[in-house]
Amino acid sequence: MQWFGLLPLFDAGVTSDDVKCVKPDPELYKLAMQQLGVNPNETIAFEDSPNGLKAANTAGIRCIIVPNEVTRELDFHLMKEDLNLF
Repeated sequence: MQWFGLLPLFDAGVTSDDVKCVKPDPELYKLAMQQLGVNPNETIAFEDSPNGLKAANTAGIRCIIVPNEVTRELDFHLMKEDLNLF
């Protein structure tokens, strides 16, 4: 992000290097919300994978699915009973 000059546009940044457990564990989202001082009801996640979707929802965050080349064939609606989808 620094290469493209995007870093100043973000108030916080959390990567898998900052947490012990990666997605689908919600630790990454919880740490990001803590750094930003926001609650789950003030947060929206954009995810491209089932693991990301589960992590966001387990953290109490509503999630918008943006599939990528690999995940666009997956049926995310099969997960809707367990998840808070937009």
